[in-house]
Amino acid sequence: MQRSILIIDDTPANLKLLHELLTKEGYRVRIANSPSLGLQSVRNVPPDLILLDIQMPEMDGYELCEELKKDSLTNTIPVIFISAAHGALDTVKAFAVGGIDYISKPFDAVEVLARIKSHLKLSILQKQVRESLATSQHMLEAVVNHSPAAIYIKNLQGRHLLVNKEFEHFLNVPVGSILGKTDDQLFPQEVAELCQQVDQDVLKHGHHKQFEENIVINGELRTYLSSKFLLQDEKGENYAIGGISTDITSRKKAKVEMERLATYDSLTQLPNRTLLMALLEQTDGAREYDRVI
Repeated sequence: MQRSILIIDDTPANLKLLHELLTKEGYRVRIANSPSLGLQSVRNVPPDLILLDIQMPEMDGYELCEELKKDSLTNTIPVIFISAAHGALDTVKAFAVGGIDYISKPFDAVEVLARIKSHLKLSILQKQVRESLATSQHMLEAVVNHSPAAIYIKNLQGRHLLVNKEFEHFLNVPVGSILGKTDDQLFPQEVAELCQQVDQDVLKHGHHKQFEENIVINGELRTYLSSKFLLQDEKGENYAIGGISTDITSRKKAKVEMERLATYDSLTQLPNRTLLMALLEQTDGAREYDRVI
């Protein structure tokens, strides 16, 4: 694939020399002889790389680079500064405003081509990584938002940083009304206190904790099986608490009903006769055993 390079320089001789050099190497080359034209050209058709002169009227190269880095459309384009032979290149400033390298006049063709080739390769790899991360993030978001469990992440101060669709449904409020808020601001006092108690327990012991919690939602008591765990950075330092809550209300009701059916007669609503006889037999057996002894 033919890569495109934009040269922004107000010196015609520099433009001509670099244009010829890069065109011969198979690059698609565009030129702009002023900062304003360069900025317009970049925004119209973003190039793969920019060669940017430092000393120009209207706006110097540092200022133009800062403008490019402010724009999400252009902030990932690599910028290589062009400095005069006796000009003062502030390398600290050049890198601070977003430049990745610089070339000096008079130009060494081999050096110029080597630097451009190297940074184009690096830029392509970085773009592939960004695209791969974006794809992974979209896939993760799809999985999280289609999960039947409520999923959330809170910082160590207890403020919600991330919640999924089920958590929104869980509270019946939009995500904008959840993010940045603490449990005190979202739940009844007794629920908030339980959440905070479990958070402190997870922080203290540093391990996964699973528990049941009962929460009244829309006037109905619901039971959730919740898990909480620590999130750590690459240094192993805690930075957040994650949580997953699954609604087990139906499961709990079914268990209670099964226990009721097992211990009560469905016709008479009296204690189950079969169970009663079994208990009586056990009692009689125990008494007979006592007599034998």
